Formats: sequence, structure tokens, C-alpha cells
Amino acid sequence: MMMMCKFKVDKIEKIAKAIILLSLFITMSFFIFVLYSEFTGKHLSIGGNYLIISLLVNIGFFMLILISVHELIKNYREASKK
Repeated sequence: MMMMCKFKVDKIEKIAKAIILLSLFITMSFFIFVLYSEFTGKHLSIGGNYLIISLLVNIGFFMLILISVHELIKNYREASKK
């Protein structure tokens, strides 16, 4: 029974990390796109200032998700040891 719980936690942890890393990669690519358009002087914006604001909001949400998932997994492991 204990092996089954460990397998589920490891699988959930891997899925959560993959989702977070994929989302961070997409966010960082948009951030690099905005920086490129600002430094080169080419106005390639997809919505101007709204894009920058939405990037900051997305980074905040992803950090919140990362912390939540990490704490959830840590608490689950502590509870399963008791």
C-alpha cells in the first residue's frame, strides 16, 4: 500500500513540474519577445502595455501555483510518514 502512495505522489509531482515549466517557458518567450521589440525599436507588440501587464500577472500566477503544489506535496509526504 505504501508503494502505491509513493508512486502517485511521484507521478503527480512530475506532472506538476512539467506543467509549471511549460508555462514558464511560454511566459519567458513572450517576455523576450517584448524586450526584443523594445530594444530594437521595432514595434512588434501584440497588445502593447497589456502584454507586459499580462506577463507579470502570469508570472505571479505560476509562482503561486509552484508554491502551492510544492507545499501540498511536502505536507502529503509528512502526513504519509506519520
